[in-house]
Order: sequence, then structure tokens, then C-alpha cells
Amino acid sequence: GWLTIDEMIDEAVVQRDNAYYLNRDYRGYHNVNGAIFLEETCDLSTRPYTLMLYGHNMKTGAMFGSLRNYENMTYYRNNPFITFDTAYEDGRYVIFAVSTVSLDRLDDRYVDFAKLNADWIDQRSEALDALMSCSLYRTALDVTPQDQLLLLITCVDEEEERRVVAARRLRTDETEESLAKAIEATTKR
Repeated sequence: GWLTIDEMIDEAVVQRDNAYYLNRDYRGYHNVNGAIFLEETCDLSTRPYTLMLYGHNMKTGAMFGSLRNYENMTYYRNNPFITFDTAYEDGRYVIFAVSTVSLDRLDDRYVDFAKLNADWIDQRSEALDALMSCSLYRTALDVTPQDQLLLLITCVDEEEERRVVAARRLRTDETEESLAKAIEATTKR
């Protein structure tokens, strides 16, 4: 696939086992930056509920290092859209949450990413609520467990934490202009 965020990211997205691209670029050559890669269990041919993309949090801003910019509300308001195109379909997404979550099940900021692809709507809803409760922002965007989600996930300073920029696919009856107005109403938590 290909991931684009205006003036931030314009990168190929690859898929294999999750460890392979940690220290290889999208062509498979060794590279400390690694590559942006899709969760290994994700089958794009089935149109999963949630697409999870991983990338290193490089200090230079490479890969997902620039996602830290979304911790600034002005930046978020000015750059709320993501394009992720695959061999199966093109996708346009709007960001609804910027969160630092925990991988520790005992932590209040724990999000069970696997539940975001569960067959049961109540499990997806529970995981979505947990993700949104960790967000830096309170947004007026409507997000439901039926929406297809795109999560951009990277590490942060703590081993058990991840920065997540979460977006949902634009619906057929929406315009970017109307969504941008909803983003303007966003407040800090």
C-alpha cells in the first residue's frame, strides 16, 4: 500500500511477519529506519474493521517519528486527513484520536488492539471506547464500531507504551469540508 499525510508522510507500506521490517526498508534492504508495515494478521482482501500500521518513532522525524506533531492541537486541526491506498482499494480517513496507550493489561490506558477486529460489535465498541478515552482531544467526530479504522502505531519513551494516531474511513455521505468543521470544535481533555 501507500500512506500519505500531507507534508508529513509519503511512504510505501509493506506486510510480512511483524519483525522483518523493523530494520529493513520497503525493498528489504537493511536500514535502521525500518519500514512502515501493516499488521501481519491483517488480510486486506476481507476488508478488516481495523488496519494497524507500525513504524519506528525516529528522532529525525522519519517513519512515524513525525506523529508527535499531532500532540499539538493546531497541527491536528490543520492536518486531520490520511490517505491509505492498497491494491484492493483507495482509502481516505479522518483522525479522531491521538493517544498514548499502554500494552500492560493492568494499566488504565490499556487498549486491546485485537478486539478492534473482533467479529462481535460489543468487543469492538469496548476497545474503541478505551482508545478514545486515552485521546488527548475530545472531538465532535462520530465514530462507531462499524467504521473501518486506521491506526498508526509507534513506540514512545516507555517500553510498554505506544503512540496511536487513530482515524476512521470517510463515509460516502461525508465531505472533507464538513469533517474539517467538526475538527475545529475539538478541545483538549
